[in-house]
Amino acid sequence: FDHRRWLCREVEMRWAAPRHLLVLTDAGRTAGTRVQADGRLLFDGPDRPGVFSFVPAGAERTGVYRDADLSYSALWIDPAWDRADRLAALSILVNRSDSVIGALIGALQAEIALGCRPDAAYVEHLVALLGFRLAALDHAPPPPSRHGRLGRRALARVRDHVAAHIADDISLTGMAEAAGMGTDSFARRFK
Repeated sequence: FDHRRWLCREVEMRWAAPRHLLVLTDAGRTAGTRVQADGRLLFDGPDRPGVFSFVPAGAERTGVYRDADLSYSALWIDPAWDRADRLAALSILVNRSDSVIGALIGALQAEIALGCRPDAAYVEHLVALLGFRLAALDHAPPPPSRHGRLGRRALARVRDHVAAHIADDISLTGMAEAAGMGTDSFARRFK
């Protein structure tokens, strides 16, 4: 997670990152922003507070920014945390508005500003929620619904895992592995 202020007169950037990137403009604006990918114009207009952009890992884009004076929050997501590859399948989204994504990133930024270091389970849940929301905004089909509870054996393995790691930072991924299922499926079944 990164929170910064960015000032520039005019800059052109071409880049691709090894991680998924979700950026929320917290305050300020640009006089103009022009973003392209794969020869397509994705956005041409000013940045403004409350808009977000999402770029999947490895996606190359070109951006031209004029008279930028803004602060932003950026969440860099390791593709390994996206077990369902939900984020990798998404399109680049540029300067979109969504109050839910704004609230989720804002809550993380507030926690960090207070000096809190969110634990792995918090961040994994946040990434999963962001993935579902971004997929809905990208008009991707929702993941198949699997209802049900954890079986007794799986629940016993999770309890043993938690007991053995009670002094550690217990992650959603670790509990899911102990149950022998994917993180998303485990999260839906665990209550």
